[in-house]
Amino acid sequence: MRRNLLIYQGPGAPPAPEGWHAAKVACHDPRSLCRWIDANWDGGRLALVAHGTAGLVLRHAYLVANGDDDSREHRPWAGHVSRMVLLAVPNRGEGLGRFRRGGPYVTDLRIRWVDHFDRTTDPVKVV
Repeated sequence: MRRNLLIYQGPGAPPAPEGWHAAKVACHDPRSLCRWIDANWDGGRLALVAHGTAGLVLRHAYLVANGDDDSREHRPWAGHVSRMVLLAVPNRGEGLGRFRRGGPYVTDLRIRWVDHFDRTTDPVKVV
């Protein structure tokens, strides 16, 4: 039987709605997160939940899974994401390093995110 999988990145315990298997994942790289989902997804629906800068990683992983990066590689689970919940994500960046406000990583991610939804006919629900 295929199980629904809720993937959570953030502080505290993952939410565990009835009928869903919840997994807390600590991947700081979008491709690592994609590989984790590849290994653990069994065909059910996916819900992606993240808090803070983990939301930027999760957003990037979703784009990678849909082929919206340099690799153009589409992962089968991408079409099974029923919703994404992004809590307190610094959409314009924060602090220093890769996620710094206005930095190239954050700016490019925002442009690709908007572009993806402009081209998508059946978008995932993002809250």
